[in-house]
Formats: sequence, C-alpha cells, structure tokens
Amino acid sequence: MKRCLYSIGSFFLLMGAPAVVGAQTDTLPATGVTIISSFRPTLKQAPKINFSAAALTVDTTRPVLPYIVPHRQLTLDNSVRSVQPQAYAIDTAQPFSNRSFIKLGYGNLRSPYVRGGINIGNGLSNGLSITGRYFSLTQRPEKSDMRFYRLTELKADGYTQFKRTPLQLSSAIGFKSEIVNNNFFYDTSRSPLSFPKDTIRQQFSLLSALLHLRSTAPMARGISISPLVRFYRFFDQRNNTETTVQLQAPLQKQIGENWMVQTSFSLGAIRYGHLKSLAPTGMRDTIISNTLVSITPSIRYQQSSFQLQAGVSPSWSNDRFAVLPQLALSHRLPSNKTSLLLGWNGSWVQNSYRELSTLNPWIWAPSTLRNSILTERYIGVKGQVNARLQYELRASYNSMTDQPLFLQDTNRTPSSGFLVVYEDKLDQIQFNANLHYQVGEHFRLSSRFVLNHFFKLQSQAAPWGLLPLEWETSLRVAITDELWLQSGLVLFRGGQSIDTYKTGTRAKGAADLNASLSFRLSRSLQLWAQFNNLFDQPYQRWGRNPVFGFNCNGGIVFSFNEKKNP
Repeated sequence: MKRCLYSIGSFFLLMGAPAVVGAQTDTLPATGVTIISSFRPTLKQAPKINFSAAALTVDTTRPVLPYIVPHRQLTLDNSVRSVQPQAYAIDTAQPFSNRSFIKLGYGNLRSPYVRGGINIGNGLSNGLSITGRYFSLTQRPEKSDMRFYRLTELKADGYTQFKRTPLQLSSAIGFKSEIVNNNFFYDTSRSPLSFPKDTIRQQFSLLSALLHLRSTAPMARGISISPLVRFYRFFDQRNNTETTVQLQAPLQKQIGENWMVQTSFSLGAIRYGHLKSLAPTGMRDTIISNTLVSITPSIRYQQSSFQLQAGVSPSWSNDRFAVLPQLALSHRLPSNKTSLLLGWNGSWVQNSYRELSTLNPWIWAPSTLRNSILTERYIGVKGQVNARLQYELRASYNSMTDQPLFLQDTNRTPSSGFLVVYEDKLDQIQFNANLHYQVGEHFRLSSRFVLNHFFKLQSQAAPWGLLPLEWETSLRVAITDELWLQSGLVLFRGGQSIDTYKTGTRAKGAADLNASLSFRLSRSLQLWAQFNNLFDQPYQRWGRNPVFGFNCNGGIVFSFNEKKNP
C-alpha cells in the first residue's frame, strides 16, 4: 500500500516540475494584439455663421390707436325737477373728500336763504353727511293776495361698510317743515289778517328715518339682498297726524349666466288720525288704518340683445285681494342702437296724507284713505343716435282704480282749499317722450314731454286737477371753466276744475322759466344767483292759488377743507 502511494506521488511530482521550471525561465510575450499609432480621433471645429442684421426701413405712417369709450346708459327720470338754489354739484365719480360748505343769500321778496353741509368719513368704508337749509318768500303784506312760503329742513345720513363682507348699512334721519298761506285775492272785502291763522295757513311737518342693508356685490351662491325700513311721522297745524311704517325685502339669485330669480316682500302700514268737525258738538278724532302687503316673485332671462322678466304680485290691501301682472320685454334691433320695449305691469299705490299734500299743498285733510291700482300696458322704443344723444318714446294704455282727484272746495267762502275725492275707475292713454343730450361734463340737456287723455270715468264728472299736457326741460352748461349756467322750463295745459258757481271749467296753461348762475372765484369761494318765473306770469297750477311772480336770490358759497384736496 505504501509503495503504491509513493509511486502516485512521484508521478505527479514529475509532471509538475517542467511547468514550474518553464514559468521561471520562459521570455516569450503573452498572446494578444498590440497597436502602435500616432492618430488620435478628434472633432473638427464647425465654422461659425455670422448673421448681419439689415437696417430697418423708416416708417413714416402714423399708427392709429383707437380708444372706444363705452356709451352711457340711458337714465331718464319720470320728472325734470325745477332748478333750486344749491351749492356747486360735486361729481360723484370723484374720490370722496371731507368737504363742507355754507351758502348764504337774499332776494327781492324778503327771501333769506341759508344752507350748510358737513361731510365726515373716508368715503370708502364709512361716511356721514349733515345738511340743513332755511328759505322763505313773503309777498308784500299790503296786497290783498298776500302770499307766504317757508321751508325748514335738517337731514343726517351716513353709511358703513362691513369688513371682509359685501354688506353695507345705510341710515338717515330728518326733519322738514313747510308753511304756505292760502290766498284771498278774490275776496277784497276782508283783510287776510282778520282770519285766524289756522284757516288761511297750511303747515306740514315731517319726521323721517331710514335703515337700509344692501349687498354691494353678490354674496355666497350669487345671492343679493337689500332690506329697507322707512318711518314717517307727518302732522299739520290742525292736529291731524299720520304714522307710516314701510318694509321692503328684495332678494335675487343669479343662476348661470342668463337667468336670475327675484322675489320681493313689501309691507306698508299707515295709522291716520283725522280730526273732524261736528258742529255743534265740537271735534272728533277718527282713526283710519291703511295696510298694504304684497309678494312679487319673478324670473328674468337676459342675453346681449334680449331681456324678459315675468312674474306675478299677489297683494292684500286692507280687505281687498288682487293678483297683478309683472311682464317686461326688451329686444335690441339689428342696428344695435334701438331697443323695442313691451310691458304689462300692475302696481299698488298706497295713498297717504303725506303723499297727497306733496302733490297739492292746498288740500284739506282727507276724510278717508283708499289705495289705488295702476295697470299699465305699453309699447315703445329706446336707443341712441350717437354717443351723446339718447331717447325714449313710449305709448301706454293705463287703467286706474280709486284714483285720488283734487276738487275745488266751493262750500267755504272764502277758501282756496281742495277736497280729496276718489274716482272708482279711470282709463288713460298716455304718450311719453324723453330726450337726453350730453357732451362730457360741459353740456347737458334733458327734456320730457307727456300727453294724457282721460276717459271712461264712472263716479266723477271730470279728472279734477290732472294735467292733459306737460313739457319740462332742463339745461346745464359750462360757459367757462369758472362760470356755470343752469336753466329749467316748464310748460303745461291746465286741468279741469269748478268755479264758484260749481260750473266745470279748465284752468289756463302757463310757461315758467327759471335760471341760475354759479361763478367760482377760488377753490373755497363762489358766487351764485337764482332767477325764478322770468316771464313774471302769476299763473295758477291749483285754482285760486297763484304762484309768486318774478323773484331772484343771490349770495355766496364758502367751502371748507378745499386746501386739503389735491
């Protein structure tokens, strides 16, 4: 066994010895390929291309850069008010500034004029304005047609914008007193001074308050609200009193781009205390309540050239119920300058002693209050000839129930007062034309023409006191940068009335022209002048009560805090 192992070991030793000896003594190179060269691959530099900018040609044409000014929306009031002495109107588009003023003047008919105003706030988040005025006219007392007018007014209104919300709260409170004398020019046998003051003088006093919450922009989910509360306390010198509370709560929601849902709740409550004379037992106070409630849901669809609003208005007036239509359509014609108007609208008019005395200051206290219904069906056009001239033409057929009329009181001698009577049903055809022309802030002309035809009366012989024709025009022009002219012209045809012999007659028409001038001397001082009834016509809008003849006022206006403005 050992001999066998020695033999195997000797065999392997003999086989490995030559390899070891070869590894130490062999000088032959290892197998492989060796490349020897001086060439090295490189990328050649690309030649640069030089661009030479050619000189620009000289353009001698003048570029045309058109600027389109958006057209102003047509806004036409139902009436053009006569010009009144007032401070220089502040452009509402200008930034708010703390401007205060005092205005003083005097005229030919013993007419002192005092007006003042104070503005406080920043005009962005809050503001407060306090104004007041006093004005009177006195005809010479030696004349048999002595006339007298006095106006005293004080008002404060302000607003505040809630932070981080689109809600704005506005409030106002005011007092107003007007005194007018009845005229006795037709009874020269007695002096006006021989009558008690309460029989020849009308004195109305008014306390008012307002609270209004509105959203200046749509709130969450496109909802906008605007609730409003008004309060009036009205009384005369004969102890007739009236208290009015009005509540309005409109709400609207935008649906998509073209649809809008609207609803409005309205409440008016009047408590009227009327003092009646019951000879020989004396006086008795009668309380009259007048309540009006209405709900008006509607929906509006609007596109660029078409707008339609439709709804109904269920209403309750005391014990009377009515459902009134609400339909208005506007379609812009292909010319894009004219729109066609169609409508059928019904509305309640809540008559009150306060409102009726505003229409006719010579009325006796009404013995009853009845609410009127006005139903209007109209067709018309509205548009603009160019950017400066806008117009509106409308023809309507109206029906009125319980319409108040003013009948001359012929049972009291002497008397120039009026009785309030009601027409059960009255139809009316009316044509209305409005025109507005404006050139920037330097020239503005507005005109309104109304033609009325009344027919189908049931309970009264004529539409007492209603005018068949009215034409009112106002003008404001800047003669220079410092001198401004305002003017107003009123023309009308007299309404029907009765004379002393209770015979129907028609009052004469008239034309009344007013004008005022305002000249700015400096930033804080200006002069003003007012001229009324330039034609000097003693016309009568209400029978036996002629207006004042020619009268004029003039004075100065001093503005405070002008130096602080830029």
